[in-house]
Amino acid sequence: MKPTGALSTGIDTLRRQPQIVAILFAFSLLSTGLSAVQFVNPLLAYPATGVVYLLLPFLVGGLVAYVAASMTDSPSFEQFLAAGRDHYVGLLLGGLLLGVVTLVVYVLVAIVFFVAVVLVFGAALNTGLGAATLSVVVLLSLVGFLVVLVPWFFSQFFPAAMVLDGDGVADSFRRSVSLVRSNAVSVVGFDLIAFVIGLLVQTPTAFLFYSSFDSMALDARSRTGMVSVFDYMSTTEVGLFLGSSLVISTVVGSIMYAYYVAYYREIGDASSAATDTTRL
Repeated sequence: MKPTGALSTGIDTLRRQPQIVAILFAFSLLSTGLSAVQFVNPLLAYPATGVVYLLLPFLVGGLVAYVAASMTDSPSFEQFLAAGRDHYVGLLLGGLLLGVVTLVVYVLVAIVFFVAVVLVFGAALNTGLGAATLSVVVLLSLVGFLVVLVPWFFSQFFPAAMVLDGDGVADSFRRSVSLVRSNAVSVVGFDLIAFVIGLLVQTPTAFLFYSSFDSMALDARSRTGMVSVFDYMSTTEVGLFLGSSLVISTVVGSIMYAYYVAYYREIGDASSAATDTTRL
């Protein structure tokens, strides 16, 4: 159950089945194109984002099934379409449920954090605001951030459970929680590797985006009305940003989906084998 082994399996699958990259490229091209509608009117960014989110369950369902089949066979595009269609409603409902739970946890954490910070600063008034006070606030922020991630952490494998194991919404969440609890340390390693890969690959685009902040600050006061971030970039910067976003989302998406499916199959097979052994 080593995350590095699953990463190797995922990359090998991408080499043998480059169609996975082609599918991600098509979706990334669509989402990048929808991002560009902000040139017409910044308000169009909201419906464009909505379209992407509505298409996402179809993509997730189709790709999870397609990648899984690619590890042992040569799947057809019809399999991608069928899986995306068959699991669309379940993945959409599961995603909405996870979003609502995460939002509730976020609000509760924000309230507790606010009260805790007020108490900390209130207590510090007598002794003075020093490094110790700031350290406590930073620690509270970190704890709050980790707590907000808890629903996602335990539910991250529900799409794979739904698509690959045929579980319903409730059962897929239970399956995900069970796998994470049984492989907590390994799953943390899996998530850290995925985070590092995404961070390294997205660094150039992030640098390009944040390097334009100075010009945004200088130009912000001279603009009126609704504007988007692209209004503060030159045509060349916009082209580089959209182009790099397209390439990066394709590369990162391909690696992550292959890695995700390979790792799920690894811990899922190990869990099933352990269950069978226990029954014997």
